[in-house]
Amino acid sequence: MFHVKQNEELEILLDLLNKGGLSVDSHQKEQIIKYLNLVYDWGKKINLVSRADLNSLLGRHIFPSSLYALLIKKENVPERILDFGTGAGFPGVLLAILLEETKLTLLDSNRKKCLFLRQVRKNLSLSFSVVNERLERWAMRDKLRFPVITARAVASLPELIEYVRTVLSVPGYLLVVKGSDYLEELKEYTPRAAVRIAKLDVPQEWVEFNPYLKNKHFIKVEFVNA
Repeated sequence: MFHVKQNEELEILLDLLNKGGLSVDSHQKEQIIKYLNLVYDWGKKINLVSRADLNSLLGRHIFPSSLYALLIKKENVPERILDFGTGAGFPGVLLAILLEETKLTLLDSNRKKCLFLRQVRKNLSLSFSVVNERLERWAMRDKLRFPVITARAVASLPELIEYVRTVLSVPGYLLVVKGSDYLEELKEYTPRAAVRIAKLDVPQEWVEFNPYLKNKHFIKVEFVNA
């Protein structure tokens, strides 16, 4: 269950979000706590996150996921967001909690993780969609496009860019968190469509409270034309 130490960390996180311009009310805070408990409880039974991460869910998953919400808020919240390869719902569930004005679609090919996400949706009274399918098959069939797509440790940056190429709106952007080695991933990459890639540094005050974010960067990818 949710520990006291983690609760102190949560208060720090909420303060950072508030200072960044994203206020969190008591109901949203309670939703985050319920979500943490669900991840912890289910994570002991199925492979939602690594076992080593179960006792550091805030630092390794909630903090980075909340930063996605803050960065998207600063860019203007779109009508729809796709969280590709959402896994246990990072950052998708946090986006659904913190950006209530947008419609979230959480996509993952793992059936058990999607069952978990549907339970989260029910327990937290959220309204995001859960899609249990591979992106390329789903995109080809439904021909949907999203103005913002988020992803975490799904694939290398070049692979991610190619995966979302037919699903990302123009204008629109892919937002992904990467380590400093993301430049190595791009060295021999020749995109099939013109792209603009920008690095968004993690705010220093976030790094001070969460060393996991040191040397992490948010990468924003936009296709230049349709």
